[in-house]
Amino acid sequence: MIKKSFIFLLLVATANAGAHCPTAFKLENICMMLDQNVIFVYDQKEKHSGPYKDFKESSFESIKSNGRPLKFSKIARGVYRIESAQPLKTVDIEMMNAKKKIPLKLTID
Repeated sequence: MIKKSFIFLLLVATANAGAHCPTAFKLENICMMLDQNVIFVYDQKEKHSGPYKDFKESSFESIKSNGRPLKFSKIARGVYRIESAQPLKTVDIEMMNAKKKIPLKLTID
């Protein structure tokens, strides 16, 4: 009886161990939304009502609109404010990930 219980517990523990991927091994998948000159960063698996997520392996290098650079600052976890006098519809973002620059275009409809 003890042997059967031990085997059962071992199987259950092994199955649960693979249920959650360690953060270090997850790919960095995110959705970004631009609203009121603010970029909100979400995990793709979460609904777009928060919580906001910080980048783990990536960072913003520059943000531009119509070819002109914009100042930006991180104001909270996963929230970046872009300094602009007018509301932005499109921004070009240059991100750094694993020492590679990745160009992104973020638009709002």
